[in-house]
Amino acid sequence: MKDPTEYLKEVKKEGLRGFDAYDVEGCLEAIKEDGSRIEVIANPTEEMQLIAVSKSYYNIKDIRNPSDAVQLAAVRENAKAIEYISDPTEVVCLIAVRGRMDAIRHIFNPSEEVQLAAVKFSGHAMRYIEDPSEEVQLASIGQEVWSIRYIKNHTDKVVVEAVKKNKEVLKFVDIDSLSEDTKELLMYLV
Repeated sequence: MKDPTEYLKEVKKEGLRGFDAYDVEGCLEAIKEDGSRIEVIANPTEEMQLIAVSKSYYNIKDIRNPSDAVQLAAVRENAKAIEYISDPTEVVCLIAVRGRMDAIRHIFNPSEEVQLAAVKFSGHAMRYIEDPSEEVQLASIGQEVWSIRYIKNHTDKVVVEAVKKNKEVLKFVDIDSLSEDTKELLMYLV
């Protein structure tokens, strides 16, 4: 068998086209030894990609257009892998935000379901969510009342629920944005 380093330099230069099955096996063996070698393989098979991310989630950074299975394997290895996935599936996003509080900041335009999962894992994830729905806001303060400080356009209902939990959160509320009815209600709550 060829030296893995020399072999992979050749593969990087030429790509896998034109290589026979034996050579693909050579790549597999090289990746099994060191998952980071995936970076020199032009068009790695899904099997190669899965082996690489099983060695370290970080290897996903060197895989262009990873399949759903590869994305999933990487994020299950470590939720931080979401940082290196340019177009993650919904399932991958959900697993990432359930494993790491700040994972949502690496997800472009997360769905409401992903936002809810993130704030239920940690209310502080709210700091990375722009224009959350009222449902997401309520879930966030339900998990961590102090997360109201990250909500820019809170609804009156969210403010009332937060103040019911802890009156001191009022210092983070834009009083002028509240309706007169809500202001009166808050007078009785504090």
